[in-house]
Amino acid sequence: MVKGNSPHGSVQIWYSSNVKDIIGDETFLVPEGTVSVKEFDNDGDAGVDGLAVMIKKESDYDPENNNWHYEMRTADGTLLNEPMPGKIDMCISCHKAWKSKDYLGGTEMQ
Repeated sequence: MVKGNSPHGSVQIWYSSNVKDIIGDETFLVPEGTVSVKEFDNDGDAGVDGLAVMIKKESDYDPENNNWHYEMRTADGTLLNEPMPGKIDMCISCHKAWKSKDYLGGTEMQ
């Protein structure tokens, strides 16, 4: 895990393999169906506290916010209903800072 500038603390992020050739670009848009899974450790104990998932949806899902669907899950993958999955304002407001990288803020972390 890498300490990030994130409300998630330290993170490890996985992306769909369909973005491997564009991840280092200055700007990019990812295709529909792309998935990002972020394991996070909020309490600093080196354990996984949960998962933050982003799924790129069809072009009419939420075009104002690049059509991302957001989910929060427990460490074992159980979907949480708080916040309700979908267009989560808290997630959108943070990820908008990386609009040029299609809202994928962790692509610069090594």
